[in-house]
Amino acid sequence: MKIMLIVPEYPPYNIGGGGIVYENLALNLNKFGHKVTVIWGYYPSSSIFEKITQEEINGIKFFRVPEIPYLKSKPFLRTAMPPNISGLISLPKIIKKEKPDLIHLHGYGLPYITFCSIISHLLNIHYLFTIHGYPKTPEINKVFRIIWNIYDKTLMKSALHHSKKITCVSKWIAEDERLDCFQDKVKVIYNGINQGKFLNKKKNNDINIYKKFHLSENSQLICSVGRISKMKGFHMVINILPKLLNDFPDVYYFIIGADDGYKRRLEQIAGEKGIKNRIIFTGFIDEVIKNKIIKESDVFIVPSLWEPFGLTALEGLALEKIVITSGEGGLKEFLSDCKNVLFYDQNDDASIVTAIKKVLNGEKKYQHDTYLQTFNWEHIVQEYVQVYDQIGMNKKYKKVIK
Repeated sequence: MKIMLIVPEYPPYNIGGGGIVYENLALNLNKFGHKVTVIWGYYPSSSIFEKITQEEINGIKFFRVPEIPYLKSKPFLRTAMPPNISGLISLPKIIKKEKPDLIHLHGYGLPYITFCSIISHLLNIHYLFTIHGYPKTPEINKVFRIIWNIYDKTLMKSALHHSKKITCVSKWIAEDERLDCFQDKVKVIYNGINQGKFLNKKKNNDINIYKKFHLSENSQLICSVGRISKMKGFHMVINILPKLLNDFPDVYYFIIGADDGYKRRLEQIAGEKGIKNRIIFTGFIDEVIKNKIIKESDVFIVPSLWEPFGLTALEGLALEKIVITSGEGGLKEFLSDCKNVLFYDQNDDASIVTAIKKVLNGEKKYQHDTYLQTFNWEHIVQEYVQVYDQIGMNKKYKKVIK
């Protein structure tokens, strides 16, 4: 089957877990013998005239689509900008020329993805739409929110209406009121991880995290992973850190991820608490170093205020960590049966402190199990292929492009 994946980002130019999901999907579809083409949004573009580039790697064809450059003062707009002039002109021609059996779109509320849904519909190509989460409108101004609401209720609703199937990465997403009129074609397919990447320990054996970050070997490390935005809840851990220092004077908090516009506020909170030297922002770092920090950490916490799925929780489990989390959003539905997870009440600081202390004191230890096998990519890809088969294909392309 010729499958075209149209995604908002792709490694190494990804700002979160989405890029990792798209990569695993593409690689595994290719592994199972499908002909895969990936069209992905390139947010580091510096010009509205930058052209689409093409390459083929290990049998997968890639088209990199430059987006309109985002304002550097608004990092949350990365991956959210429309294609630039070259992209708008070339995308319809590329999709028509590639003649996919079906198209798999990813990303709710993104102009680039919505534009591709319109092209797919005009070309009479069946498409599947996967929702990884719903964007929260930043509190910029009322005009922006009005524009978003109009866009959401018109173009986005049309994109979902014309899709043959809609998949969601959690029941929490699937049960949103925006999908009430589409429930007959909604299916939940969880995300997964490539466990092999976490089992290979040879790559990071020579990395000494303590020396790299100038810490004592006796330091106790707390770690979180994710783009630095308010919804990730890192401020909640910073707020309770002083309460841990009385019993654990050598504790440090690692925050791994690119700034999404909230880092300055976190630094301000840490400064107010007098613990600025206890917070280590690594930025977006190499995966090997990231995994080494997680592995060396005494506590791995996912403090999200809400989370559509929560890929980092699976990464923590794969590296044999107890995962501490609020369980908000889609987190609780797929972690509730895992014995290596501790839940806390995000409205109660004492609850967070208690959970962290249980791990630091050794009261809660990791137990080996087969839980992660449910989130194996080979199994997940087969679920998507079943949906592809249900959708079927339509090779009668309309001649809408000269």
